[in-house]
Amino acid sequence: MRKLIGLFLLGLLFIACSKKIEIEGTVKGGSPLERLEITEASGVATLPLINIGADEKGKFTGSFEAPKNGMYLLSYGGQQNIFFLKRGQKFEFQGVAGTFPTEFTIKGDAYANNEFLKEAQKALLERTKRVDIMQELQKGEENFVAVFTKVQNELEKKFDELAEKHKADKEVLQWKKADLRTGILSVIPQVIMMKKQTSGNPNYKPHKSLADFENKLQDNSDELLKEHPLYRQYLLSKISDDFQKFVEKNQGKVEQSTTQLFVDFLKGRKELTQTAKDYLTAFIIAQYELSQNTTEDNKKKLNDLIEKEIKDTSVKESMKKLLFVIGGFSKGEEAPKATLKTTDGKSFSLDSQKGKPTLLVTYASWTPMLQEINMPIIKQMVDFYKSKFNVVYINFDDTEAQFKKTSSALLKGYHGTPAYAEGGLNSEFAKKYGIYAFKLAPGLLVLDKEGKIAGPSFYNPGEQEFVKLMDQLSGLKAPEISQDGVSLQNDLLSPPASGETPPAEAPKTEK
Repeated sequence: MRKLIGLFLLGLLFIACSKKIEIEGTVKGGSPLERLEITEASGVATLPLINIGADEKGKFTGSFEAPKNGMYLLSYGGQQNIFFLKRGQKFEFQGVAGTFPTEFTIKGDAYANNEFLKEAQKALLERTKRVDIMQELQKGEENFVAVFTKVQNELEKKFDELAEKHKADKEVLQWKKADLRTGILSVIPQVIMMKKQTSGNPNYKPHKSLADFENKLQDNSDELLKEHPLYRQYLLSKISDDFQKFVEKNQGKVEQSTTQLFVDFLKGRKELTQTAKDYLTAFIIAQYELSQNTTEDNKKKLNDLIEKEIKDTSVKESMKKLLFVIGGFSKGEEAPKATLKTTDGKSFSLDSQKGKPTLLVTYASWTPMLQEINMPIIKQMVDFYKSKFNVVYINFDDTEAQFKKTSSALLKGYHGTPAYAEGGLNSEFAKKYGIYAFKLAPGLLVLDKEGKIAGPSFYNPGEQEFVKLMDQLSGLKAPEISQDGVSLQNDLLSPPASGETPPAEAPKTEK
């Protein structure tokens, strides 16, 4: 008996300490090409935590390391929704294509918190739609404060009742109350702007009652910064006019990036905490500085700025990782060693390709327009350079069986070696090369004959800089190539800009 109790307690300890969240669910009628992706909703410029496809029975199964208990964003078929998850939980869901993930049901141990969120969001929408902001504002700012104080108190009381009803965790209740506060805060800059316009006074200052209410809503502001992207947007809206004046004043004095100007501007904002400056700086970098076209010089400047100006360790690490994933390797770096597999199951190393320049083509069976447009264009390009280049087509499907099926159907007659990154997007290769789903467009990376990085990653084989690099390493001069009227100079699918994740309604849940 003691042994059984010990094993039981050990199991509880494992669950409590586990950082993993298990996923299991189905989307009825969904396309086999659609992927389910989960991202931390409160993170700053976060990257996807998991990206998985359905098996032959339409079931999604997987797990990911959760950075914390909190809100997570689920994306599928171009739609998004948020939900609350805890480390060690199993997230079970069911949905129907066309409405998923706007509508879906949750079962199991994630049920209670998300049922609470669903009803809390419904209560919030029903209560706030009865408030006419313009009408209340016309009665004076003190009246506006009184009305929204009443709304806040009523909804917080309702949230308490719903949390008790569903036995929701304290942390999800606190999150929803803070979500309410950030929602009210986001209205206030709009109110002040309306007062400036209606009064005809651009220097209008809000009444003390409104200013005090605004400050009260920001109790524990650093926690709001960490958990609520909407609060970051609120802070940016508060300082945007002053920042614009700062830019105009300093424009032309010294050539500076948007981020460096913003950092210099923030140094004079004594009312902002260092945490606020860290999160806002990270937001500006992600929105305005990072792209696949970031130059080597800019990457170095950004890395130095992140190291020097961002003090929060987690934000700094996230931004450095994002800089690597979006900006890629630096020219001349040794290509990381990572094992691949060929179609016959044998190990394959990129070292075997040294002696000639090597083109790495990264893709997956679910890459949009892969067979119809992307690969035929790449084939034409490869056929031109094949006497001077090795080519390796690296597949990132979820299973080795799918890789074999895809490469057999897709790459017949192609010059080069089909290879599999075992584990797909969770593979050692994906981690070392910064491969995520949005980079499989397909992606193109060139190594020189010594196995070193020859240039940045590309996503369009007709891009001028890519063609120039291929010509330089091969000694050839490529003509413009087209396939069925689609020119290599056309833009193919490129990864979306990284940034903050938008809020969405809580999911439907079911016992």
